[in-house]
Amino acid sequence: MSGRYYCENSCSENANAVDSQAASSMEESLDSLLPPVECNTSSAAIVEKQTPHSDDKLKAKAKTTLESPLDVTLPMPLMPAPMPLPSARQPTGLPGAYAVSTGFARPMVEDSSIGGDTEAEPQDSPTSSELPPPLQATLVVAAQHPRTLQDASCHGAAVQLATAVRDDDGQKRRTIAALFALAVVVMLAIILALVLGLLGIFDGNEVEPPQIALGGNNENANGSLPTLQRIKQEGILRCEYRHVPNIIADIAGFSYSLCLAVAAAIFGPETAKDKMDFQEYKNRSSLFAPLVEGQVDLYSSFYTHTMERDVLQTQVKTGLSFTPPCLLTGMVIAGDPFHVGCVEDNFRHLDECQSLKICVGQGTTYTSILEAFLPRKFIVEVATVGDIENVFFNAACNVIATGSFVALSAEEMAAAGYNGSYVLSERYFSKEPMGLVTREDDPKFSAFVAAIVDSLNVAELHNITQASAHLFPTTQVFGIEYQYMFQNVIAAVGNYGEIYNRHLARGIPRATINQINQGTTGLLFAHPFGAIGENAREEDTIPLGDDLQSIVDRGSVRCGISANAKRAGFASKLNTSNVSSVAYKGFEIDLCRALSTSLFQGGPNNIQFIEVKEPQDGFALLASGAIDVLAGVTSSLQNRVKEPMTGLGYSFSVPYFYDGSANNNNSNLCMATNQDAHDWSAWVHWIVTALIFAEEHDIGQETSYRMPEVLLFGNQYKRMFRDTILEVGSYGDIFNRNLRPSTFRALARTCSI
Repeated sequence: MSGRYYCENSCSENANAVDSQAASSMEESLDSLLPPVECNTSSAAIVEKQTPHSDDKLKAKAKTTLESPLDVTLPMPLMPAPMPLPSARQPTGLPGAYAVSTGFARPMVEDSSIGGDTEAEPQDSPTSSELPPPLQATLVVAAQHPRTLQDASCHGAAVQLATAVRDDDGQKRRTIAALFALAVVVMLAIILALVLGLLGIFDGNEVEPPQIALGGNNENANGSLPTLQRIKQEGILRCEYRHVPNIIADIAGFSYSLCLAVAAAIFGPETAKDKMDFQEYKNRSSLFAPLVEGQVDLYSSFYTHTMERDVLQTQVKTGLSFTPPCLLTGMVIAGDPFHVGCVEDNFRHLDECQSLKICVGQGTTYTSILEAFLPRKFIVEVATVGDIENVFFNAACNVIATGSFVALSAEEMAAAGYNGSYVLSERYFSKEPMGLVTREDDPKFSAFVAAIVDSLNVAELHNITQASAHLFPTTQVFGIEYQYMFQNVIAAVGNYGEIYNRHLARGIPRATINQINQGTTGLLFAHPFGAIGENAREEDTIPLGDDLQSIVDRGSVRCGISANAKRAGFASKLNTSNVSSVAYKGFEIDLCRALSTSLFQGGPNNIQFIEVKEPQDGFALLASGAIDVLAGVTSSLQNRVKEPMTGLGYSFSVPYFYDGSANNNNSNLCMATNQDAHDWSAWVHWIVTALIFAEEHDIGQETSYRMPEVLLFGNQYKRMFRDTILEVGSYGDIFNRNLRPSTFRALARTCSI
């Protein structure tokens, strides 16, 4: 969720330059607008400097025009010490360059101590040997016979002078006219190029829109190339996968298709299969180390998105980035019927269940789930997930805890050689939103992968299949190079439903997964927290990220809100007798109070509310640092990658509302933060999640002590969830307090894209 990128655009600078040129004198304008030329000092011939956008006809015209007025010997008075001869213009900044202004050239010398151009010291007058032969002969005659020139005929001198003046005036008029015409042509060409450049349709032949700096300013936080750029250069996408044997569902095939989808977006569907490298990592004690260390680009086997993994995964001591869920599942248990019953009954009959041994994969979220209601001595962690069944076969445990998508049925266990009694529980002990995983130091690659997952769902929603992939809209949010990325994805693997039916439908009926929260809050469900309260941080007090620390140092959260009547109950002004202050109330006001309370240890009023009229105005304030968080905006592909007003991507909390009152029907409402503010973005995300979690577990203000403690940010913030619920209550409390009873907690169909 971290990182920011900028779209470079010099159009405004060029426009300012043109304005200043138009305001200057014609002579200076011509000097700045003429095409740069280089001078061959031996012959004073004009050599045009090639530019990438020169037009052949314009070049020829400029060359012809320039050779006439500049490659001439101007009429000079007869004097013993003539002025320096004019030289053809050279580009400044080069040794021996000239600045042309009054018709005579001032030589420029390069001052290496400054790094720029400075005027040369006055030079001695040239000797006669440095002058042209006709003038040398004249000076010789004058030196040998001084009276000869002095006694010349007045008539002849007058005729010579008049002819010289007439020729000089005519030549000057022709020169000025030619230069003026050239200046007009050049200025028109520049203006036209600027206009076309602003429209994004000109750059020599055809100009691509500005490319997003994937991963920051051409480098990641660790100094390496952006992931997408490196993958393109190396021609290979490295994906992690896990092979789970003996089950009907084809987990490896599902992972393969997701990796193939990303490869197709990068390389195209024709060559994508040859551009993938799969690596399997079975050691659960260092599960995410290969990803963080750069050995692999993408974990395509999908893992549960938890707060611990998002903020500070304990094994690798850093956060990770997750896509939207590509599989919604939960923990189930299986094994000996009696001991399965012990777990299903929440271990209430302690004396009868002392022989329970439950196997669980080390480093999985299932471990922390079991530890929440089972004594640690009954849990057996297995380092390699594929060995859980073998451990069970060898009677080291009598119950298996695993994800529903890999749990073995009684028939599958019998086929694998197990002859004992066995039952697979139908109870879900958790909700597991599972997504693809990328490193947090490259938010643009994370957004790229997340957009691909979104596109699979959108394609299914609109019935766009592998056979009709060409119907999917194009996009340029990642640059013109990837404008067909979604079409390529669907052409390679089909939509989400096609992938699911191909690999998972036989072993994991989809209907039960779709009913995870149906009829209550749509997609509003709390992601699990993971191991956030034990051994998360070794230090009692830890340094916060710069983004989070700056808010703490300021002593207040600057919250952007839209106080208008279009969304009644979300943010509105209160009528108060104190005209010097403004008070607000509403759903989003309570969200801002929740952020303040959690960050300032119970201080709900450390807030500055800043009103915005339109979402795009809020994004501009967010980008400038005028606000820390923006409420009431939609998390869409465009806003996550390249919001139109600012050209930047933003991070978003989990949605807190789905309704047509957002910008579009069925859009979500979220809180947005700057993408490079990783700690603060995570803070906002998980405070909103905590409100939903509290409602799911029937925790309110009076029972806020039941919220888990959080040590991911150090001991000073361990009560962040409890303080939040104590002040504002659960999500349901906020909803009922601010919105009309008739307000429908709408079911969202899919993510916005």
